Amino acid sequence: MDYVEAQENYGIEEENEVDAVNLDEDNENIAETPAVGDANVRSESVNLPSRPPSAPKPRKRTSIVWQFFERISDIEVQYNICQQIYKHRSGGKQGGTGTLMRHIAKDHKRELNIAKGGGDVGGSTQTRMDPATDQVAKKYNKLRDREEIAKMVAVGCLPFSFPSSGAFIRYIQAIYNPMFNGIPRTTCWSDIFRLHSQYCFYLATLLKNIQCRLSLTSDLGRAVNKNDYLTVTCHWMDSNFVMQKRILAFLYDENRKHTGQFISDSIVKIAGYYGIENKILCIAFDNASNNKTAITKIKSTLSPPLPEIFHIKCACHIYNLIAKDSLEFFKLYIEKNCLAVDFIQGNNRRSRIREFKVKCQENGLTPILMLEEIDTRWNSTYEFLKTCYKYRIPITLAFNQHCGSFADSADCVLHNSDWIVINDLVKFLKKNYVATVEFFGAYYPTVCNILAYIADISGLIKEYKNKECYKEAVGVMFTKFKKYFFPIPSIYLVGAMLNPCMKYNHMCHFSTLIYTNLEINTNHDSEQVQPDLWTATTDAKDYIEKLYSHYADLFDSAVPTNITPTVAPHPPEEPSSSKRPAYSGFSDSFYDLNC
Repeated sequence: MDYVEAQENYGIEEENEVDAVNLDEDNENIAETPAVGDANVRSESVNLPSRPPSAPKPRKRTSIVWQFFERISDIEVQYNICQQIYKHRSGGKQGGTGTLMRHIAKDHKRELNIAKGGGDVGGSTQTRMDPATDQVAKKYNKLRDREEIAKMVAVGCLPFSFPSSGAFIRYIQAIYNPMFNGIPRTTCWSDIFRLHSQYCFYLATLLKNIQCRLSLTSDLGRAVNKNDYLTVTCHWMDSNFVMQKRILAFLYDENRKHTGQFISDSIVKIAGYYGIENKILCIAFDNASNNKTAITKIKSTLSPPLPEIFHIKCACHIYNLIAKDSLEFFKLYIEKNCLAVDFIQGNNRRSRIREFKVKCQENGLTPILMLEEIDTRWNSTYEFLKTCYKYRIPITLAFNQHCGSFADSADCVLHNSDWIVINDLVKFLKKNYVATVEFFGAYYPTVCNILAYIADISGLIKEYKNKECYKEAVGVMFTKFKKYFFPIPSIYLVGAMLNPCMKYNHMCHFSTLIYTNLEINTNHDSEQVQPDLWTATTDAKDYIEKLYSHYADLFDSAVPTNITPTVAPHPPEEPSSSKRPAYSGFSDSFYDLNC
């Protein structure tokens, strides 16, 4: 009989009600209230059982093993999948879960990882077919999720805290995974650098095993955080003759000195890490003096196979240097357009922007925000002037109406003659723009086309040199052109000969065109002494034969020795129409292949 049953059977509640303490009475009555010190409560004839001690509450199960095990008795539990039975007590010294966890970790790794939220990483990702759509639905994998988010943050230049932001978490929970709780900033940071280390190791293994030669490109730049960085990029042709490009390094220049010693030491160190010291055929740099110093030091350290063509001058950089010098003579017209555009949309003046929008619509033009000229960005002046000329009517109407407030308002007014000059200047810059865009490419060879674009720009100099307002500009342009392109770099001539659409004939044609357009004097008695065209093309053929011999020696072990090579017949003794020598070591088909 328990305590509650005794109260009900013997009417203890009624007797206790009589002697209950009334809290509304004086304190004296409280002292007279009998104390319950033993089991006999207000009755000598009835012995009530003592109140039993409260039973201990069962311990809460917090271990992950209880997602896999069920208790089948007081001393046994059974695994849900494999039906394995283990002895286990609910309390005491035998209440631990170590044995159960070891069973799961040993025989059921996949299920344990999924329960922890990691997805199926023990083997290949489990998939299932959706019969409604006939599409394969992949199982969620947390580790894969972290890896892809780290790549997204790195490629998109996002902050490390982005995966843990509330907006991103709500988006993923609403669309993809309701259980997603975000990825901490430190975890994202460690994932990115872990992936970076893995990728560098993979890339080093790849580059050490390729048999071809490599080309490097490097430049220094300043990021938005005002830090200076050196970037090194690698290009090569794979076995399918597809251009490949990889960034090898992104180094922080702590001293900000940009010295040639820093550039050369960094590139040599990077080449040593990737094991490509003996595989670098050429390096593309711009024409800064520190880069020239770096090239000299790199040559002495790496000993390239063809030092004559080791340094490739950046053609885009040269084109824009030439155009920038020529634009100094048209500075007044450019500044007037910059002033007009800045007046219309500078400081976000809504009334002026609204007025410009109305005038654009009246002239059948789509309202836009005008591009700004950025001195350090290639082709920005051309793009700026081209857009201004297209919107010349609304710009003139919107600016001339208010330019009276300027101190020198008479000089700021835009006239029709100004737009004539701007239109002619846009045509003048277009060839430079086309050439620069052509050499922006990163996944196709560009050195094989440089000679053709040099010839095109030489024709531009010939066309504009007799125009009155362009004489001084073309004179400066011609001086800069000769500085960088004469003598014509051998790598440009070699690249043209290796181009299947140019070969030797077109290389000679474009070279002759350059000399003719610029009226290059090859007379040794003159002050403007330049290498003879015949000498330049002959030197280019010597370089291409050296290049062929280098690759022949490189792959000599891979060529079968039981095959007798076919020797091409000698060309006739008389020079052909292409002005090539009687015998150069290559068959006629090498030079005369039609496109």
